[in-house]
This record gives sequence, C-alpha cells and structure tokens, in this order.
Amino acid sequence: MTASDPVLELYRRIGRGLFAYARSLTGRSDLAEDLVQETFLRWLESGRSADQVAPAFLYGIVRHLALDVVRKSAQRQKHEFLLARRSRHASGDGALLAQAFAEVQDLPVEQREVVVLKVFGELTFDDIGEVIGSPAATAASRYRYALEKLSARLSAQQEAR
Repeated sequence: MTASDPVLELYRRIGRGLFAYARSLTGRSDLAEDLVQETFLRWLESGRSADQVAPAFLYGIVRHLALDVVRKSAQRQKHEFLLARRSRHASGDGALLAQAFAEVQDLPVEQREVVVLKVFGELTFDDIGEVIGSPAATAASRYRYALEKLSARLSAQQEAR
C-alpha cells in the first residue's frame, strides 16, 4: 500500500474508533483487532470504493461481527478491565484512562456502545442511530443515561474518599 492508498487513508482516519468500539463490545483487544481487520475485508469484498463508504457502514459491520462473537461465546473475557480496576491506585493518565474505560465497560451494552461510538468513534447521534438500528433520539437518550450513571458513580467514589 502506498501513502495515498484510499484504504490506508480510511483506516488511519477511523481505525482507532472502530477498534475502541469493537473492544467495548467484546472486552478483548486481540479480538477487537481481528474484528477491525474482518470489517475492512468485508468492506473491500462489498465492492464499495472509499468515497462510497460512510463510517457508519463500517461501524455497523463491526457491531454485527462483535455481537455474533459475543452471542457465541459462553463467557465474556474482561481480564483487561479487571486489571484496570486493580490499577486505580497507580498514577498517571494511563491509569485514569483505564479506570474510565473500566467504568464504561460496566454500563449496559446499549449505553456502552453509544458512549464508545460518540467518544471514540466521534460519530453524530444520526450516525450512531444508523449503526445500532435505532432513531437518533434513542441514541441520544442512551448517551444521556450513560453519562448520568457515570456521573453518579464518580460522585459516589469521590464521597467514599
């Protein structure tokens, strides 16, 4: 691939968000990497060019692949998030980010996926609605409920200190 390759450019633009979304749904980095790779392969097999594909299309592929994996899995792996919880007393931005991601992972899946699509995917509520197959207002409500839950948890943690 050359530096001007449209596939590479699209991957550079949204690959990180796709990975974060897949990871939020599966709880595993290694599986998220595989799902992003499979997403790009399916896109290429679809025959759509880079200028014909919207990010929501790729997020939709990731979502369907991840939910299939989760449904087939007898037990979800949360080892990374358990490690993140254990590292709460560590210092630095990495520990804070791990803690935040662990808190997001504890949200119901409907809220968690909206938060990850909004924050990491930088999608609009219209795009999120397209990805999850719901109206934009539903995506916005789920996002608001998730933020309320996260805010309540953080307040409780502050009070406990």
